[in-house]
Amino acid sequence: MLFAGSTEGAHRACVLLGVSATCRTMGVNFEQYLAWAFERLGTHRERFGLPVSELRQRRLS
Repeated sequence: MLFAGSTEGAHRACVLLGVSATCRTMGVNFEQYLAWAFERLGTHRERFGLPVSELRQRRLS
């Protein structure tokens, strides 16, 4: 990542690109997935009763 600004910025960009590529491969809308994940970020156990492992396995419609 030539224009990421820093090593950490490049790492974060690569993580997002990896998530994007995975969504594309799995046939999941990337924006919907991010909205779904961010709604549950830090609240998965208390609010939804979901273990972290289930967050990784759930498919979006």
